[in-house]
Amino acid sequence: MDQIFSTAEFVKKYGTKSQKASYKRYGKLMPNTRDAVIRTAEQNFELVKRFKEGRETFYRCSGKLTEKAPRKDNRSKNGQGQLVGEFELNSLVINYLIQNDNKVRPMSATKWLTELGIVDEKLFRALYVAKGERLEKLQKQFSKMIKDYNRADTDIEMLDDFLQVSMKSLKAGLISVFSKLVKAEVIIHQKELWGCTTQNSHRKLKQKEINEISSIRSILLAKHGIKSNELFKTKKKEVKAFKREFDQELQKQLGLKFSYDAHLCVIQESDLGMHDYLQSIRDKEISEFAIDLTDMFVSSMTQVYKDEYGERSLELAREREKNITNVSDTDRVKNLKIMKQYAPMWELLLGYFGFKGSIKSNPSAVGPEPKPEPEPKACETTGKIGDVQQPNQAAKKIMLVHREQQGIAFADKPNVEPSEYCNAEGYYEYLATMEDISDEIREYEDKYGDEAMQRLKVNGLIMEMTKEVTVEELMAGLTHEHRCIKEQERKEWDELFEGGQPVKWKLTTNNPLEVFKRIRKQ
Repeated sequence: MDQIFSTAEFVKKYGTKSQKASYKRYGKLMPNTRDAVIRTAEQNFELVKRFKEGRETFYRCSGKLTEKAPRKDNRSKNGQGQLVGEFELNSLVINYLIQNDNKVRPMSATKWLTELGIVDEKLFRALYVAKGERLEKLQKQFSKMIKDYNRADTDIEMLDDFLQVSMKSLKAGLISVFSKLVKAEVIIHQKELWGCTTQNSHRKLKQKEINEISSIRSILLAKHGIKSNELFKTKKKEVKAFKREFDQELQKQLGLKFSYDAHLCVIQESDLGMHDYLQSIRDKEISEFAIDLTDMFVSSMTQVYKDEYGERSLELAREREKNITNVSDTDRVKNLKIMKQYAPMWELLLGYFGFKGSIKSNPSAVGPEPKPEPEPKACETTGKIGDVQQPNQAAKKIMLVHREQQGIAFADKPNVEPSEYCNAEGYYEYLATMEDISDEIREYEDKYGDEAMQRLKVNGLIMEMTKEVTVEELMAGLTHEHRCIKEQERKEWDELFEGGQPVKWKLTTNNPLEVFKRIRKQ
């Protein structure tokens, strides 16, 4: 039998304390609150339907359940893994604080991005100095690379759109990283309101000044008939008038050119000390980041982050290109979307400002696709030891960027000549190495289940970035060690045969022939 509830009855029966307070305050259910109450009711009924009779809203609940059903949750990943380049950005922030002895004054999000090397001089000048000086160079690239492109003075609108969207996204990503590092108890983050004075000095604002700024803002919003959530519409004449008058009042009443949010970050410390504290957090896998990075690896990691951001930014630009009804788009941007030139121009802008990096823009740097290796036979191996030691693509990508920045050529040949290992002894050593790797993977699967490979990749990346050891250096060390062992064995045999006395034959290697002879003698 169906049950029908009025809104008041529905909230009273299925609403939480805060949802009831919200209904009492506003006299109606806000959309998010209403959906949450409906989900609660759906735990008790097969169907919950909202309908209206006149001005009243009612809820019909049908099919009473014998047992309470689990609550529906349409959330995806709850924010996990959705932030582009989170590991790299975590590492860059922590490394910057360490390099500055954990004493960094509050900075705007843009200043943070500049200090981390994500916003370079070219992008900074386009933002704050002169956009026009970049436009002519960009238009030449557009003409060469984009079919049917028509040059126009209004291309500056496309550049404005790129700068606004990109900076908003980059700053949001940085602030999200701050929040996640705070949640993991890695850093302490505090947001403060700062201002730039007419003498170009920056200082923290007093509470009285903050209240005055809020008052000026409210008065001018009402005067120009706009809301605070409309201020992003920079081409709207009311928004232009508001910003112009707001800047004038700010300078007149407070002597400030502008105000901004400044972010203060400090690495948390304990009795262990900063370094050991960070290591303990990493060991507990509360947060993922790298420490003890060299300057070259910091540079490589910055480029990898910019590449990943560029790939994601281009995906979103292609989706935006399909939306030709966006009211905030200028006429030039709308025209570019219709002509299917918006995404190609976006891609060129990403490349111009360094967000489609060396690997993507220079495929030859990576080298040709590797050919599938044949199964090793009894007396041969592939000899590609580097493939065994570098199991994750993230570390490989950072190493490629790192080596390219050092000017090291990428050779399309194995790190070690196959002939050095083209024997039975080498083959069995290869099998032993692969068995060790398999055992390590099994340990991770037993411990982490479905997340095993992800954990293994992260640990491999951390090890790769915190150790400046190349494959060639590693192989040289192993070869030297092997030679020392053989030399010691030779000396021992020479001592045994020095007097011409026969000695009992000993097994010194795992050569299959020697193993076979030993079995026959038993």
